[in-house]
Amino acid sequence: AYIRETVINIRKQDHLFHWTQHVTLGPPFLNAETCRTAISGTKGKTFPLGYGGKELLESGKEFRWPHAPGAKGGDVDLRQPISQRGLGFCLGVLMDPRRAIEFVAAVNSKEHLLMGYCFRRQDFPWAVVWEENCSRDVNPWQGRAQTRGLEFGSTPMPYPRKEAFAQGPLFGTPMYSIVPARGRLTAEYLTFLCTVPPDFG
Repeated sequence: AYIRETVINIRKQDHLFHWTQHVTLGPPFLNAETCRTAISGTKGKTFPLGYGGKELLESGKEFRWPHAPGAKGGDVDLRQPISQRGLGFCLGVLMDPRRAIEFVAAVNSKEHLLMGYCFRRQDFPWAVVWEENCSRDVNPWQGRAQTRGLEFGSTPMPYPRKEAFAQGPLFGTPMYSIVPARGRLTAEYLTFLCTVPPDFG
């Protein structure tokens, strides 16, 4: 599927906003045994505010994709989803500056399925990767949800847009989009689902 989105600003001043595609995976496609995720990411930073006391990763730390510092030491391979029940995380990853076209993807080796999104880096330079693994008891999670977000967009963290603007760039890259006064922005991206051979890497 090929998608084209346009944002129109009818105001007489520039408008700052977050433009993010909320790609979210769940079981049975998502599982710890036969599913792996991949993004064309480089360096990242874990969310400074943690995950409500149930963090899989150390908070506010920079890292190189796909290995992030674990809250209890060592490195966590972020390609493997829902590996530790009762924990979660949120982090931002900078898309590869050497690429014009970026991707987020996941493969299920048992079902021989690959799903993904491809998009222009100039539109969406960040991915927010987050995970909930039966750690939140409140609605709608109820301690049962297992999910992995691969959200590509114009911000690396779930910050309010004014806070993202006040903090300035991360890794030399802005953390928001701007649509000019009386102007418009258009982004195009595609999503796919396909079969892969049994020995797909």
